[in-house]
Order: sequence, then structure tokens, then C-alpha cells
Amino acid sequence: MQASMINIHCRYRKYINTAFILGPMTMIMAFIGVLRNYGLHEGWVVKILMTWLTMFPIAFLCGLIIIPVANRLTGKINFTDKQASGQKQPDEFLQRIKNGN
Repeated sequence: MQASMINIHCRYRKYINTAFILGPMTMIMAFIGVLRNYGLHEGWVVKILMTWLTMFPIAFLCGLIIIPVANRLTGKINFTDKQASGQKQPDEFLQRIKNGN
């Protein structure tokens, strides 16, 4: 049985992807920050949520700016996978893309 999928226009993909990456990351950072600075005293859950609600929008906006720049810079790097003998190892996936299959 296949899980039901939500139909959303593809133009929103980068926003949703960014939220899925940065949401949990900022929640972990908020938890560690509150744990380190205040400990697990009374009200720590509310303090984490308030910290996360401050961190997430800032990280989201920064991510929308930084992620495309990082993707462009990474795209300029020529990655190769070399065998121990120094020969380039063929990548079947890349070969199929180049051949149009």
C-alpha cells in the first residue's frame, strides 16, 4: 500500500526542501543552546520552542540565499572517483545521463 502524496506545484519545492533541512537542524541547535546555557530547569521546553521560533525564520531566509550560491560553487568543482591504480572509475549513472538513457 502506497502512502498518499500531497500535490504541490514544483515552484514551491526549494522552499519546502529548505524548511525540511533547516527545521530539524535549528531545533537541535535550540535544544543544545538552551541545555548548555540554562539546563533542564522548569520551563525548558517553552524556552526551546521560543528560541526555535526565533532561529528558524532567520535560518530559513539565510538558507534561501546561501544554498543556491553553494550549489553554484559546488557545480564548478570537477569530482572524480579514482581507483587505487589512479585510473578513473566509470560511474554508470553519469554515463546513462550522458547517453540520454
